[in-house]
Amino acid sequence: MMVGDTVSAAAAASSTTTNGSTSAKALNLDTSGFLQLLIAQLQYQDPLEPMTSEAMLTQLSQLTTVTELNELNNNFVRMADGGMNVANMSSLLGKTIHYSDGAGGTTSGIATQVRQGTDGWEVCVGDVVLALGDIVAVGTS
Repeated sequence: MMVGDTVSAAAAASSTTTNGSTSAKALNLDTSGFLQLLIAQLQYQDPLEPMTSEAMLTQLSQLTTVTELNELNNNFVRMADGGMNVANMSSLLGKTIHYSDGAGGTTSGIATQVRQGTDGWEVCVGDVVLALGDIVAVGTS
């Protein structure tokens, strides 16, 4: 595919998106791809009818908007994942936790606290702080 064809394909994808239907190619265009297309467009533009400053600023503004929307979406995903973890972990409170005692046996106690530690989620059973990997089983109190 020639660079001119790439610019034409991007223009077609862009016009498809503005007409209301979403094109898969338009959704997969990242920042790097967008800048490559912009550079190709500038290289192959008609010297008698160059791109106006207004058109270039519009395209850069659209790139900024898409980049910020992607970052906002990523933040929402991280926030939702964190909320699910808190909900899942809080369901352990008041339950009987069976955990490895380090000598090949198991000990049990009631979960009194869950918290985010430096190495992940921790469950407190009395004075004992357990990593999730130490838990063998969970039951009701």
